Amino acid sequence: MQNRVELGRDAQPFRHWHPGEEITRVPATALMVPAERIHSVKTWRRRCAELATCVVEKAKPFLVVVDD
Repeated sequence: MQNRVELGRDAQPFRHWHPGEEITRVPATALMVPAERIHSVKTWRRRCAELATCVVEKAKPFLVVVDD
C-alpha cells in the first residue's frame, strides 16, 4: 500500500506502528521502519510531504495508534 502524507509544521505527531515494514521517501532521503516499531513523524518546515510504502497482509490494519 502506498500513501502520500502531507505534514504542516503545526501537525501534532502521534505514536503508531504498522504490522508490516514501512519504506518512506522524503525529498532525497529514503528510510525503512521495521514492522511493529513504534514511531511518530514531526516536521520543522512549513510543509513536508512523504511517500510511504507499507507492506501489509490482507486482514491486517494499515496503522495502529499507540495510546499513551
